[in-house]
Amino acid sequence: MPRLGRTCTLFAAILAACVFSLALAAQTVVQPSGVVLQAAKVQAAQQKKLVFVVFGASWSQPCRALNTFMSDKQIHPILDKYFVPATIHVSEEATKGGSADWNNFGGDSMMARFGGVDKAGKKASIPFFAFVDADGNVLANSVDPMQERFEAASIGYPDNPEQITWLMTMFKMAVPAMTPEESATIENWVKKHDAASLAPPAGGGKGRGR
Repeated sequence: MPRLGRTCTLFAAILAACVFSLALAAQTVVQPSGVVLQAAKVQAAQQKKLVFVVFGASWSQPCRALNTFMSDKQIHPILDKYFVPATIHVSEEATKGGSADWNNFGGDSMMARFGGVDKAGKKASIPFFAFVDADGNVLANSVDPMQERFEAASIGYPDNPEQITWLMTMFKMAVPAMTPEESATIENWVKKHDAASLAPPAGGGKGRGR
């Protein structure tokens, strides 16, 4: 093969590799929290649903447990009937097994707007979640108003009777159309599955909070 031909072939191969690398990088870019929420709101408006917004981190045992709950074959059809899910990564830290690059930009401020930060700026424990309508109005969030310590007030994955009671109260507040049978299915499921059984500790995550 002439030298010019070999040079062109090599250049084409390098160019193709660069294009592939850029495409791969584009696929792994974490979207800003506002983009994630807006997409969910548009879908919710089209389907006449609410948005189930979850703020969490990959290292958190309760966050993984909540994800297992939401994707369970018994629970998912119920939630899918009423909600569009939106996951916002916050508190991803290398020291806990995550990476700051995984956080959705603006997630902390959105969490604050949805009620996940007290007046002193202290964040609620994760997972923190909220039920939001297609206009962005918060109908209910996971901070139990009966809890005295704000950092522990988010029920996260509900593991005790008080937390389960608040979860069911949230559904009643936001989704009055939910049937008694659907509510019973959700309540019985969480009563039978604690966070430890759904998501054994991994990485650096400890406890039910950050």
